[in-house]
Amino acid sequence: MDDFHIVVVPKQMDVLRDVQEGIFEAHPEFKMSIEQMEKNDPNSRFILCEMPPVDKPRYDLLTEATKNLYEECKARMDAVLLEEKRIFVELLAEDPESLQKVVDQINEKHNNAINDIMDLRDKKLEEIEEAYAKYREGHAQEDVNKSQQSDIDVTQRMHMGEKE
Repeated sequence: MDDFHIVVVPKQMDVLRDVQEGIFEAHPEFKMSIEQMEKNDPNSRFILCEMPPVDKPRYDLLTEATKNLYEECKARMDAVLLEEKRIFVELLAEDPESLQKVVDQINEKHNNAINDIMDLRDKKLEEIEEAYAKYREGHAQEDVNKSQQSDIDVTQRMHMGEKE
């Protein structure tokens, strides 16, 4: 297919609607339809998902949602980090050397996880930027075509005025 369409073919046709509902929960922005590869074969059905073009309002919404999700994930991970440290402080209060090793390990894992979600955020923001750029390119060409057609129309009207 292309960058804006996804075909989902369930292994079992009896779960087709459940799969469609699951996709909708995760991606409510998709337009979905159930299609058939062969007209007379009910076992050839599939879900066609279409991502609408990323126009300016959708771009703003997706960008903001991605940034908010990152901040929410980071806040939750920071809360887990604090709770883990609190637990280990209680458990290892009498062994400061072991406590420091554990805290260092926890901090390292936390920092790696934060870097992972930052990478995911940046990748998603890049995908959004690319989709918006494609949308603008397509509409820029449409605008050029409309402008050229308008110029042709004006020229034709001018020539018709000369004939009268």
